[in-house]
Amino acid sequence: MQLWQHFYMKKDLWKTGFGSKYVELITQHTVKINKKQLSFIFKTLKLKKGSQLLDLGCGDGRYSVVLVKNGINVTGVDYSSELLNRANKYAKNEEVSVKFLKKDMRRIAFAKKFDAALSMYSFGFFNNTEDNKMVIKKLAQSLKKGGRLLLATNNGLHTLKGVFKNARVSKKTGNLISKNKILNNKVLSINELDPKSMFWWVTQKWKVKGKIVINKVSMHLYVPDQVVGLLEDSGFVVEGLYGNVQGSQFNAYSGLVIIAKKI
Repeated sequence: MQLWQHFYMKKDLWKTGFGSKYVELITQHTVKINKKQLSFIFKTLKLKKGSQLLDLGCGDGRYSVVLVKNGINVTGVDYSSELLNRANKYAKNEEVSVKFLKKDMRRIAFAKKFDAALSMYSFGFFNNTEDNKMVIKKLAQSLKKGGRLLLATNNGLHTLKGVFKNARVSKKTGNLISKNKILNNKVLSINELDPKSMFWWVTQKWKVKGKIVINKVSMHLYVPDQVVGLLEDSGFVVEGLYGNVQGSQFNAYSGLVIIAKKI
């Protein structure tokens, strides 16, 4: 392992990558949940008024709050104090009550409590593959028999085609390196991918009042079949794959949204 990899792997970027700098970034780019997304969530998770739902990795609460406004009882879990503060403010502004908890998603203990669960782009951020597997197991343990999970995550094939389409190969490490602009070209994203482990490191840079802000995150990239396998190993049966949270058709290079039922 290269020296730079040791730096990144020892750093728990899931702890620091979603703090105040990340909140500054998403504050300008939060997208509201639309009716088509809400309808898709209700339909695929078989939700009804009063259903108990776990929003694991709830972030700023954008899904939790909207679901509560539509009659669902939501428990939102995240590790970022900054994001949870934002979520609580959002709930207060919308005049709804949401139970937000600060917890490590590998350590949650909700035995068969929920009718449904959401994991919206919060999977794969641990350095250790076993820790990522543990997240799936904890989701399964949290659901009642027959409960459904909507897991939206990065499709590794989609990321390779998009983020790393014009990547160069590092002569020193053999890793793929790319740079691209995101979020209306306001943020420079510097990406590095280890093709052996499929571990992806991202350094994001943008300006706030003339000063450069730097944020770092990292995650494992999984192809669809790998995520399906993890779900099946943890007691789920997969009911459908989609390209996004509006129910578009899944293909090799689309986004990845999986609906799974606990058996």
